[in-house]
Amino acid sequence: MYYKIKTISSKHTQTGSESITDTPYQSFDTPYVNQKEERSYSMLESSIALAIVVISFVYLRLGGIFWQSNSCVFYCLALMAADITYLSFKTHKIRPFHIVLFMLIIIFNVAYVISSVGLVKMLASSFSTLLLFYSVFIVIGDRKPLSDTFPKEIMAVIFSLPFKKFGSFFGAITHPIKKNSNGKNIKGMLLGLVFAIPITLIIMSLLMSADNTFSAIFDKIIPQDTGDFFTIIFQIGVAVLFTCYLFGLLISSGDKHDIAINDTRNGLPSITLYTAVTPICIMYVIFFFVSLGYFTSALMGKLPVNYSYSEYARQGFFELCAVSAINLGIIIGLNSFCHKENGEKPKGIRFFTVFIILASLTHIITAISKMVLYISEKGLTHLRVYTSWFMALLFMTFICILIKTFRKNFKMYVSMFCIFTLMLGILCFSNLDYRIADFNINGYINGDINELDMYNIKYNLSDTAILAAVKYTDNDKVSEQMHNYLDNISLDYYDDGISYFNFESYAAKKALEEYRETVNEKS
Repeated sequence: MYYKIKTISSKHTQTGSESITDTPYQSFDTPYVNQKEERSYSMLESSIALAIVVISFVYLRLGGIFWQSNSCVFYCLALMAADITYLSFKTHKIRPFHIVLFMLIIIFNVAYVISSVGLVKMLASSFSTLLLFYSVFIVIGDRKPLSDTFPKEIMAVIFSLPFKKFGSFFGAITHPIKKNSNGKNIKGMLLGLVFAIPITLIIMSLLMSADNTFSAIFDKIIPQDTGDFFTIIFQIGVAVLFTCYLFGLLISSGDKHDIAINDTRNGLPSITLYTAVTPICIMYVIFFFVSLGYFTSALMGKLPVNYSYSEYARQGFFELCAVSAINLGIIIGLNSFCHKENGEKPKGIRFFTVFIILASLTHIITAISKMVLYISEKGLTHLRVYTSWFMALLFMTFICILIKTFRKNFKMYVSMFCIFTLMLGILCFSNLDYRIADFNINGYINGDINELDMYNIKYNLSDTAILAAVKYTDNDKVSEQMHNYLDNISLDYYDDGISYFNFESYAAKKALEEYRETVNEKS
C-alpha cells in the first residue's frame, strides 16, 4: 500500500496555526510499513504442512536418523510423494528433466536397500535427498536446471531458502483456523488438547504399570512409561523443526527474488589474484623438477630404491589428494572473484586456471599410479577404494573445468552431474565389499598379492565378503582360511529385521546357510 505526503508551508503563521500550501506539493512512493499483508495459505498448503510433520514424526519413531535404518528410504519417498502431490495440484509444469530427477531419487533409495556398506548407504541417501530438494526448487521456480549458477543455487537450497520462510509452517497450520467462522472455538479446543493430552498420557502410562489387563489394551497405542512419553514429545519437537525447514524450502522456492544470482559485482583487481597464485605456480614447477624421478617411478610400475610398497604409496598420496582438492578451491576462487569486463574474464585468469588444472591433473595421475602399484601388491581396502574413487572423480571434474575454460557454451554442470551420478551408481550397485574380497582372494591365489589379509575380510568388510569366501572354499591354497572364516560367523548377527534389511546381506546369509548345509551333509 502506498500514500502521498504533502509538505506543510511555514508561511501564514500569523494566527499561530499552520496551513497547507497549494504549490509546494511532493509525492513519495513510500511503503506503508505499519500494515503488512499476511500471506494467505491454501488448504492444499496446510494439508502438505501437516503431511510433512506426520511423515517426519513417523520417520523418527521408526528410529531413522542419520542413515541408521531403512526408515530414511520411507522418509525420502514419502516426502517426494507429498511434493509431487503439491506440484500437481499447483499445476507446476513438470518437464522431462524433472522426471529424470525423480527417477534418480527412487533409484538411489533402492541402492540404499541393496547395499550393505555404511558409507555407500550414506552417500546414496544424501544424494537422493539433495536431488529431492533441488528438483522442488527448480520446478516451483520454473528455473533452468544445472545452469552456470548451479553452485549458488544449491547453496541457497540448503542454507538460505528454508530459513527465509522457516516459520511458514505455523502460518499454514493456523491460517485455515483464522479463516473459519468457528475459528475461536477451534482454537479453544486445540488449546485444551495441548494441556489434556500430555497429562492424560502420563496418567494412562501409570495405570498401565498398575494393571496388566489395562496395559494389554493400550500398550501398542501409547508409551508404556514416562521415559518413552518424553521421547515422543522430543520426537514431535524434532519433527516440527524438520517440517519448518522442508516447508520453508517449499514456500520460498516460488519467490524468485529470494535468490540473488548474478555476476555483476566488480570483483577483485586482476593484479591481486595474479600475485596470490604466482608463488603457488612457481612452487609447483620447482616441485615437479626436483621430484620428477621419484613420482614417475609409479607411472613406469617401478619401486624407488630403499622404499617398500606401503611406504611409497602412503608417502605423498594423501598429501597429493589434499593439494588437488585445494587447487579446486583456488580455481573456483579465481573465477568467482575476478573482475569481468562485458562478461569476459581476463586472459591472465584463464592462463592461471589452465596451469593449475594441468598441475592438478599431474598430481592426480601420480597419486593414482602410486595407489595402483600398492593395490597390485597388497590388495584392496575400503580406504584405498574410496580415495581412488575420489581422485578419479576429481580428475574428471578438472577435465570439465578445462573444457569450460576454452568453450564458453559447454554445459559443465550437466556433465559433472552425469559423471558424479554414474560414479556413485557404480559405487552403490557394484556390491563393493564382495568385489574387494574377491579381488584380494583371487589375487592371492594367482600370486599377484603376496599375503592374504584375512583380518580385513573378517572385520572391515560387510556381510557380502561371505559370498567371495564361499566361492573359494574348494581352492586348495585358501580352503582352510575360508572354512575357518565361514565356520565362525554367527547367523544371528545378520537377523536385524526389516529396519536394517538389505539385499546384499540377505544374499550373504542365504549363501552361508547353503554352505553349512553342504558341510553338514558331507560330515
